[in-house]
Amino acid sequence: MRTAISSLLIFWTLGISAQGISGHIHTSSGQALEKVNVQVKSLGIGTSSDAEGHYHLDLKIPAQGLIIEFSHVGYLSQSLKLKPGNHHLDIQLQEDHLGLEEVVVSGSRQAIKRHQSPVIVETINNKLFERVSALSLAEGLSFSPGLRVENNCQNCGFTQLRINGLDGAYSQVLLNSRPIFSSLMAVYGLEMIPASMIEKVEVVRGGGSALYGGNAIGGTVNIITKEATENGFHLQSQVQAINAEAWEQSHSLGTSYAADDLSYGFNLFAFNRNRQDWDANADEFSEITRLRNQTLGLNAFWKPKARSKLSLDLFHISEFRRGGSDFDLQAHQSRIAEQLEHQILGGGLAWEQLSKDASRQISIYSSAQNTQRNSYYGAGGRIIPAGDSIRESDLLALNAYGDALDYTLIGGFLINQKLDEQWQISLGSEYQNNKVKEQMPGYQRSIDQSLNTWGSYLQSQFELNERWKLHAGIRLDISNLNGIYQLSSTNFNQNSQFINWSPRFNLQYILNEDWQFRGSYARGFRIPQAFNEDLHIETVGGAALFIQLDENLKSEESHSFTASSEYLIINIFGEHKLLFSGFYTLLLDPFVLSNRQALANGTAVQTKTNGDGAVVKGLNLEYQGALRSGWQWQASFTAQQSLYTKEQLLWQDEESEANSVGSKYFLRSPNLYGYLSLAYDLNPNWTLSSALNYTGPMYLSRLVNPVSEELEILQSEDFLDWQIAAEFKILRSKKWKTSIKAGIKNLMNAYQDDLPYGPERDASYIYGPIVPRTYYLSIKLDFLP
Repeated sequence: MRTAISSLLIFWTLGISAQGISGHIHTSSGQALEKVNVQVKSLGIGTSSDAEGHYHLDLKIPAQGLIIEFSHVGYLSQSLKLKPGNHHLDIQLQEDHLGLEEVVVSGSRQAIKRHQSPVIVETINNKLFERVSALSLAEGLSFSPGLRVENNCQNCGFTQLRINGLDGAYSQVLLNSRPIFSSLMAVYGLEMIPASMIEKVEVVRGGGSALYGGNAIGGTVNIITKEATENGFHLQSQVQAINAEAWEQSHSLGTSYAADDLSYGFNLFAFNRNRQDWDANADEFSEITRLRNQTLGLNAFWKPKARSKLSLDLFHISEFRRGGSDFDLQAHQSRIAEQLEHQILGGGLAWEQLSKDASRQISIYSSAQNTQRNSYYGAGGRIIPAGDSIRESDLLALNAYGDALDYTLIGGFLINQKLDEQWQISLGSEYQNNKVKEQMPGYQRSIDQSLNTWGSYLQSQFELNERWKLHAGIRLDISNLNGIYQLSSTNFNQNSQFINWSPRFNLQYILNEDWQFRGSYARGFRIPQAFNEDLHIETVGGAALFIQLDENLKSEESHSFTASSEYLIINIFGEHKLLFSGFYTLLLDPFVLSNRQALANGTAVQTKTNGDGAVVKGLNLEYQGALRSGWQWQASFTAQQSLYTKEQLLWQDEESEANSVGSKYFLRSPNLYGYLSLAYDLNPNWTLSSALNYTGPMYLSRLVNPVSEELEILQSEDFLDWQIAAEFKILRSKKWKTSIKAGIKNLMNAYQDDLPYGPERDASYIYGPIVPRTYYLSIKLDFLP
């Protein structure tokens, strides 16, 4: 189908030039297309089109002919065979609205077109982040199949990502393909990463590739930051009113420079965000945190030769957040306060070398990240009147301060070698060192953990024939964990080595150029370390609730299976993609939280231990479409089931074991959820957009007795979060583009109506859409000299 359509868009003109090939490249509207990649891979030569769309290659066409390829980001690529006597070729490229030709790296850490990858890689590009007016990474992730972002704390706004129903600790978040998104940063990191620094997000559900760690059980999320491809300046400001009561302002600034031959370039970006706290039920305790975020970043590259590249990325994030009550007082004087201050510095350096015949690619890389966190998780504070004595509750409130330091270092190499036309192998090794130290003396709580992991892998991609592709790999991880964990009178050490083999297989069957099938298997594991949820403290019933690792906690193991069918339709009217997939994950010895208990020092604790087993299974349907008339849409719906093999104990009366609460269900994991994103170009100046997020009923736990920590299990209602927007392009010239956009998030105000209230509220009992009805207005300015 695509071949037939492409042939209608190609225009041949025979010239009399002695040697070489030249021509012009333009879009379907006749506009000249600059910086189109023109390559003859068999000769290892290439060029790019200039500002007028003109290109020229000096070459001699042999009798058997040559294959010439034309590609450009955002357009469908074309490959043609040149014959002797053909010296002039004009090309018309069609826009790739659905990203069918988009190059992805998350399947194999090698650039490959998405529809050719044996591993299903979903992408969330910066256009979608702009369409839904996302300020942070968290606000855009829910618009990818099988993904949900949820708020887990009424006080501090701790968010986490669920992939196929598995919580955040089962997924691996990468920044430019490097796992520097540490456990401490991951607690609030989804809301820290500004959307303005993101070029796209690549998502692999399930185990995926052997090149990534075995802890990527739910999936891998790879955040790709913006790289300079042209010279320009970008400015955007947005203001929004949360429930028409609390204000939020954000400003993003970016500038980029790229040499004409793309031999070097850089992209600088800055982001500033300020948000007021918001109280949903007038109880003087917040549901949305007060927030300040300042982010600076740099992404630069240098290509000393055509086949080599040095890349550098740096970023610094400074964030303050606070939730609870009494915001005009110090944290320890408040009835409830959860306050965090983060200073995060990170970056990476990578060298890539391509052989002359393009058969070998070598990558050497190193990344590092340092996070400092000052925290306060406490309750029961007050202003002590003159002459009044200090109570025990005053001391507990005053001593609820803490600090944490997290350091991550990564280094490794990767070799991709093409052995012949059908067989390619990837091999490499990666060292990861993560140290986290958290101290909260007032609660007698400390974590001092060091994890060193050597990961080595071998992966082979073999084309059995023109229809079958096999992607098979194995990874060996040797992890040395040293930790000292203390909470109140409990203190234990961890000094263990864990050796894990993780085989992974992906099989692809190409029925024709429009229809293909994929299947995969992956083994995964999680070692008994402190993860992101263990570094978050909730204030429940007026007391801090901690998570404590069981000293007999052992590794968790997983076996994941996926199967999918993808069908493409491309014609003169538009593009359509239909994807149907199923997933099945078996968890052995899963980590579970059980036996919530009150402690003598006024705090509470849940113990992380091993469960008997669990199964997560489901089906997903995705449909994307784009019409030449201006309509674009993307929709997905997931039906799944997440169950433990045996009921898990959540609470038990210390005096009567018969009085207990348990559940076989994964809490906070709905069986039904999905989304729809829709946009329509009304004319060259107006764009209308709408988005829907559906969350089905889910099982939740709620505190009913703050003294005994007794819980109850209940089921939530479902929610439909609908947003609308309209964008008007004020100025559209060759150099300047200015637009203004207005919209409403959560138009129907679908928001939790049974929120806990007061100083003894259960802050973990929060669900549904993260924000209520919110009005926003933004203005954007782009300058391309």
